[in-house]
Amino acid sequence: EFPPYEPEMEKAEQEWSKAFANGKTFADCTLAPANTYPVYDAASDDLHTLVGDLNACLAANGEKPIKNVKHGKMARLVAHYRAQFNGERMAVDFSAAGAQAWYEKGRQFYWAKRGQLNFSCASCHVQNAGNSIRGDVLSPGLGHTVGFPVYRTKWAVAGKPWGTVHRRYGGCNKQVRASPFKAQGTEYKALEYYEAIMNTGVPLKVPSQRQ
Repeated sequence: EFPPYEPEMEKAEQEWSKAFANGKTFADCTLAPANTYPVYDAASDDLHTLVGDLNACLAANGEKPIKNVKHGKMARLVAHYRAQFNGERMAVDFSAAGAQAWYEKGRQFYWAKRGQLNFSCASCHVQNAGNSIRGDVLSPGLGHTVGFPVYRTKWAVAGKPWGTVHRRYGGCNKQVRASPFKAQGTEYKALEYYEAIMNTGVPLKVPSQRQ
């Protein structure tokens, strides 16, 4: 039996290969290896996510950036690119002083409790990893992000099967009754960076499927 995301992955390949107005495609974009994202840029003291770099490539080629960075086309494109690096171990560089500041920001977010339920990311993915909540098994923090974007049956029923890691972050915040932050904003980029570094040495396996 084929995974339910196979037709979507075929669609992603077509979208990746479709020519821009100038004749170029996403294959011509200057991107870092998928297992090294997010990438710290010292010149801007900012983090480059794969989502951000794909939108930057679109803009550089005279195309409109993709507004929805949580699901749909952007999630498919990210899944297509990351899948090409399946088996490659996560190896995000955080040696620069500025990078370490981002890491610390993400670490604080991960361990800070928030929302009416007073939960942190660690409450679920460290202290309660492997336990069930509402019928779902809580995934461990180690390896948590190596399968994103994910294809979820729950989301597919609503017509939006894909989710980037920032979509998942927003969903987690809502579940603990905390206000979510903006996808691709400072908070979630720092959190993605922290988790990516925590997953150093864990191989990519994209996409993953969840209920």
